[in-house]
Amino acid sequence: MTSAAGGVIRIVMRQHITNFFVQAQESPSITAPNSFKSHWSLAVALADSGTVPENISEQVNEVDKSLSILDGLSDSRNVSSIYAGAGGVYTRKGDLLVRRGLDGNRIVPPDAILAYQKSVQILLRGASIDRTQVEYYHQLLRDRGTPSTQISPLGFPLLYTNLATAYLRLGKNQEAYDAAIHARLLNPNLVEPYILMSQALAPQGLKEAAAQALVEGILVSGEEGLLAPLAVLYKYGVDPDACAITRTANGPFLNNRCAKVHAEICSGSAELIRLYRENLRPDLEALAKSKAVGQFDCKEAQLEKH
Repeated sequence: MTSAAGGVIRIVMRQHITNFFVQAQESPSITAPNSFKSHWSLAVALADSGTVPENISEQVNEVDKSLSILDGLSDSRNVSSIYAGAGGVYTRKGDLLVRRGLDGNRIVPPDAILAYQKSVQILLRGASIDRTQVEYYHQLLRDRGTPSTQISPLGFPLLYTNLATAYLRLGKNQEAYDAAIHARLLNPNLVEPYILMSQALAPQGLKEAAAQALVEGILVSGEEGLLAPLAVLYKYGVDPDACAITRTANGPFLNNRCAKVHAEICSGSAELIRLYRENLRPDLEALAKSKAVGQFDCKEAQLEKH
């Protein structure tokens, strides 16, 4: 595994521990036994060692010990972020078992399938915990007289991006899409849900929708790396006029003068405006609208129709 990939795992796993303390401090309903933390900390230390392929079995062992302590707790008293991390570890275990055949195709052995299935099982429990605690908090707000229109979506996006990833590994594209959509709702500015949405849509033959998801990802992130998979989708029928991506000395960029791209940008901007509105972020809503009108020449009426 590359050092960059190891860094991602270390950052994510530390984030889970941080989120536990945040959740424990902010919600009196969370009273998980502290003993799980020693096993989780050891799993983090193993990830920090930089030898994930060699010690993945040890990581899984410590993850299992943590979950054996937490699994007996009700959803209202549990820690969803640990399940997000644990599911990610099992997906990584499955990935490490996959090999390439002589023809270049992936060979997914039964043990990898079992690891992905275990990942889904863990992440679905985490999602149940997440929903229970979000509903508890939302009910508190309603009891205090907060109008439903003033209650924004809440939850732990990583649970749902990890769930989408595990579902994709199992070829369950619709389930992966649904999980990615929910992650996008929770944080529209994360780029990962848009990538996962596209990866779930393309195998179903929904290439235009897959391209639309990547365009939205570019709008929120400016990530040039999304242009490569987008170019593949455009090449195979989504861009009949072959004008979507312009290549210059400074690299490729989306050509807003191309009718297909312009329509996708305006549609994507409208969707972002809707998501920011649902998340009670008028600042980001106004910024997205200003950019759509001023930079991309989208019509205000078109942005509000979405």
